[in-house]
Amino acid sequence: MLRIISRLNAGGPARHAVWLAEGLGRLGWTTRLLAGRVPPGEDDLSGFAREKGIDVADVPELSRDVDLRRDRAALRRIAAAIEEFEPDVVHTHTAKAGFLGRWAARRANRSRRASGKRPIRVVHTFHGNVLSGYFSAPKTAVFRGIERYLGRNASDAIVVLSPQQRAEIVERFRIAPSQRTFVIPLAIDLTEFERLPSAEGFRSGLGLEPGDFVVGMIGRVAPIKNHELFLQAAARLEKRLPSARFVIVGGGAGLEALQRLAAGLGIASRVRFAGVRTDLAAVYSGLDVVALTSRNEGTPLALIEAMAAARPVVATDVGGVRDLLTRGWEGPVEARRFFDSPRPRGLLAASGNAEAVAACIERLAVDAGLRDALRAAGRDYAVRFHGLPRLLQDVDRLYRRLLAN
Repeated sequence: MLRIISRLNAGGPARHAVWLAEGLGRLGWTTRLLAGRVPPGEDDLSGFAREKGIDVADVPELSRDVDLRRDRAALRRIAAAIEEFEPDVVHTHTAKAGFLGRWAARRANRSRRASGKRPIRVVHTFHGNVLSGYFSAPKTAVFRGIERYLGRNASDAIVVLSPQQRAEIVERFRIAPSQRTFVIPLAIDLTEFERLPSAEGFRSGLGLEPGDFVVGMIGRVAPIKNHELFLQAAARLEKRLPSARFVIVGGGAGLEALQRLAAGLGIASRVRFAGVRTDLAAVYSGLDVVALTSRNEGTPLALIEAMAAARPVVATDVGGVRDLLTRGWEGPVEARRFFDSPRPRGLLAASGNAEAVAACIERLAVDAGLRDALRAAGRDYAVRFHGLPRLLQDVDRLYRRLLAN
């Protein structure tokens, strides 16, 4: 099979693609992973993928931005890879790779059908989407039209990560028909969170005191993540929660602007910028609460990691976050059932509302019993439902079902 992603940066989609490529290899799938170049300033996982024995091929022209010359070159390179590798399945991740990869596979299938060959089965995963919250209204309308065409004419299966995301793709934006849209919740390698190191190393390295109440936000610095809201909530807690300290873990082009914002809000002394970290177990060990203030999300990997590390969570109520923190699920991919969980795993705040985020953080700071309850519920849920074996089983079952039909 051929797996295609726009870039192998340190984000959730890239790690998801690497885990699938490695894990499905153990189930008998031969995989080649096509990926674009990672921009300067972002962590590159291509070396990590190759160390795991994954066949990674660079597509240097493949980038997030719209560039007709580079996009045409990337399309030709992907088409050549399909012709050479002759995959049974093409599975794309992220918007640009989803557009070019599915378009190339659609063209390849025309010639395959003409020559009597078995067509390629085409799968696309929506980790998040660019259908709202990213661009201007006219540009968003164009992207919705493209995704609607691809979902209905160039995809055998659409994979989403939560029932909320499925409702967006099927009902709100009408991207793909319901019978071709499958919920396969995200999963991670849980082994590094089984035994967390001491919190002292992470905290002392940032100049934090043992009595500090530390709230962290983990992920790339990008407009969609809305770190500004995180800092605005921190500013509201300056007097209400004197022991609170705030940590931003991750890198990106907007980092300097965030540092200026923290200074402008008068909280520079209470905010730490930890940069890109690979020692995630140590990071989570050093946090009392994990926050996420995004404008839009699919299923955020950081929240699953936080739950696996038994850290209580505060997050804005966007995309698949509500499903992750308040719902349960069971059953195979073909007939998955979702239900409201009697044990919530985090606190939800209204999107864009700094006071709501601040109030949730304050509530956790003063209520140790609630923190303990969320820690236990989150850890139990992550271990039961978000480990890699379940993900690999679901995806393997989906591929085999498509090929059987």
